[in-house]
Amino acid sequence: MQVMRLWYTMAALLAGCSQEVAPPTGNGPPPDPVIAVDRDPLIVASTVGTRTTFTLQVIDRGQGALQIDVLRIAATFDGGLPAQIDGGGVFDQPVITVDGGASDALPVSLQGTPAFVSFDYQPKNGGATRLKLFIGSNDPANPQLGLSLTGCGVWPDGGSDTTACTCTDGGC
Repeated sequence: MQVMRLWYTMAALLAGCSQEVAPPTGNGPPPDPVIAVDRDPLIVASTVGTRTTFTLQVIDRGQGALQIDVLRIAATFDGGLPAQIDGGGVFDQPVITVDGGASDALPVSLQGTPAFVSFDYQPKNGGATRLKLFIGSNDPANPQLGLSLTGCGVWPDGGSDTTACTCTDGGC
């Protein structure tokens, strides 16, 4: 078990940005749940004042049922909500759907089917807003997955804002 976890850790480091790691061939998937996402870091760009919906796929690469019990945008896993969330902020808290249904209440269980996490982003000014999307699960190796999240607000005319996003923020 430890050798397999070490392989996953090394493969994730070699893969660079991606959190998704394929299991080694011939060994099959690990017996525990293993959370994987289709991208990391998360970068969403929108014109100032325009609402954009961002969607991220979450899957279980292991054999055990993956249970997701925490889903939030924040600065830290257990910290309070920053001003950029909800009431007057630029991000709405994320929702999760499984099997193409309506938003499911947490916890949700995934086994053989993907889930989709989505949230809205509506910048009020140009520039970058940097937070994290946290996904808490029963993956024993990664129970508090924290994905880097950059929201990039772009002025409709390109603007002259000195805090405008750079190409590393998503090509804004």
